[in-house]
Amino acid sequence: VSYAQEDASRIWLARPSAKRFGFIHSSHWEQIVRLRLGLMPAPWMYLRVGPIVCRLCNRVDIKMDPSHFLHCPCTRRKEILWGHDAVCSRLYDAALKNGLPVMWTPQLEGGEATDVGFVIDGGKFLHVDVSIVSAVAPSKVANGDLKPLSAAKQAALLKFDKYSYIVGCLKDEIFTPMVFEASGAFPKETGIIIKVLAEAGKANMIPFPVTRSMIRDSIAACIQVRNALAKCQQGGPQLSAHAGAFVDRGQASPRSPQGGKAAPPPSLS
Repeated sequence: VSYAQEDASRIWLARPSAKRFGFIHSSHWEQIVRLRLGLMPAPWMYLRVGPIVCRLCNRVDIKMDPSHFLHCPCTRRKEILWGHDAVCSRLYDAALKNGLPVMWTPQLEGGEATDVGFVIDGGKFLHVDVSIVSAVAPSKVANGDLKPLSAAKQAALLKFDKYSYIVGCLKDEIFTPMVFEASGAFPKETGIIIKVLAEAGKANMIPFPVTRSMIRDSIAACIQVRNALAKCQQGGPQLSAHAGAFVDRGQASPRSPQGGKAAPPPSLS
């Protein structure tokens, strides 16, 4: 159901070398295609007799659940965090290029930090908390709600519950979860934030603004590369976020210590 949504298919409209999609490497494309077809991470797995147990949690048979890597509780945190931070970087980059005041990891009035913050119309400060969830995780399927984007909507409600003691007291600040499913699909609430970022460029009369389509394309690429990186932990070829696709320029990203070796995703420009 998740893959039937509009933005879940956005990555398939990309040219592998298109700059807006981040010059996705052929190795990443291979894993992206295997995921979409429901295949296991590597061809050798089909030659092995008997179950292939997840090498991280040692509980699930990959043959029975090829997409297990998307929700395995033991998936290496660096791959998951890379995808999260890459999406945050795209939002930050879009706001900056479109002349919208933006801040990394701002704090709510109660002291809790969110991912990215923007000053929107009327001077309100919008706190955005980004999440990427798997629609086929056992916890989601067990709920019995298989409606489109139900996993993303459920994750958004959990975020509101988590910050409920703060959200109700906010005056000049707004808190909103920005949830994507691992397929690339997202609910309309997430789409509204993307639209706000894109329209800021027009309102500020930026000569070459970051458009809504450019933001969606770049985020789609970040999520799919994140999936490819996580999938390789189950026995596929070992990839890195910048192997051929994302070149480490030795720059420090907004989330890395000064002078650290960071490999931020490609620019939207």
